[in-house]
Amino acid sequence: MKRKVLKGFTLIELIIVMTVFSILMLGAMSLVGPVSRIHKHGNDFEKTYSYVDNIQNYLQNSLEYSDALHLYQGSKSTTELDQMAYDFKEIYYRDILAPKSETQIEYADVTIRVMTLLNQDTTIGAVTYPKGQILMQDVTYKSNERSALALSTPQEQINPQFFEDKFAFDYVLGDGTLTKYQDINVQQKDVTISKEFRYLDILSEANKDAAISALNYKGLEIGIVAYDTSLDKSGNPKYYRDFTEAGSTRHERAYVSSSQYIIANIPLMNIIARSNNINKNYFVYALENDNATTIPTKIIAYPGTWHMPDPVPDDFVYHPSRGHNAFETSNADVSMDINDNIYIVYALPNEVAVTD
Repeated sequence: MKRKVLKGFTLIELIIVMTVFSILMLGAMSLVGPVSRIHKHGNDFEKTYSYVDNIQNYLQNSLEYSDALHLYQGSKSTTELDQMAYDFKEIYYRDILAPKSETQIEYADVTIRVMTLLNQDTTIGAVTYPKGQILMQDVTYKSNERSALALSTPQEQINPQFFEDKFAFDYVLGDGTLTKYQDINVQQKDVTISKEFRYLDILSEANKDAAISALNYKGLEIGIVAYDTSLDKSGNPKYYRDFTEAGSTRHERAYVSSSQYIIANIPLMNIIARSNNINKNYFVYALENDNATTIPTKIIAYPGTWHMPDPVPDDFVYHPSRGHNAFETSNADVSMDINDNIYIVYALPNEVAVTD
């Protein structure tokens, strides 16, 4: 009777199989890194797009129906902000009246808002707010008030979670494009990768004046850039680089090409309407003694379009602010520095009324 012999793999066969398997594993592992990076890039792209889109919608919803609007840049103190709000009130709402009832009018209550788009970490009081945050403050005046009042405590308008994910936001005035700056080697883990960086041409010396002059009441344009602030092993930013142009002290910033850049184009509907002389629901008045502290007995009221009445009443005392532009950018062209905060002073028509 023959004995059945069971055959197995020889040592050489096992070595060959293990070698082939190892090669396949190495091939699979080599794909994990690129696939993981693609996945992370996709997640970051979606996240930054969502963040920027939310900020864009917030700006549009807040500013679209502004009754008047001023732009500033730089780094303003609390006292300067208080004065900016008061000056705004004096220009547009000094001594205006509003109906309290069908038979009675009073000096109007006017709420002035100050929105700050932070391009630098900013300390107000005991609180430091991160760059990229948007702050809102307001103050309510009687229209005949003759001294500056303090703005309210700043309220953060962007979810702080945005900044915990190592994302930052930059804001610029005007409509620009991301233009190639240069290719830069970036250290990622143990690999050096060349990445294309782009900068906002709107901040360049050649373009900044045109950028400001292009701003107008028909569409306020604010550029929003979202980018990752992670550092590489050498301590350098992976996704942005700061630089200055030759012969300039202004700060600019270049971003890796995957950064999100969106233009928030905000049509200022009420300001556009005013250019067509559409009446407002509150009034300025003609008064011989413009420094009166009580409601005058002799009033010539007309819809407040901030223009001289036609014909001009004999007893009308002209207040220069009545013809002031409702959209003002003359204070905005300070330096167009990427580290300058942007301040927007404005008022909403439904916040100009007599309140008890």
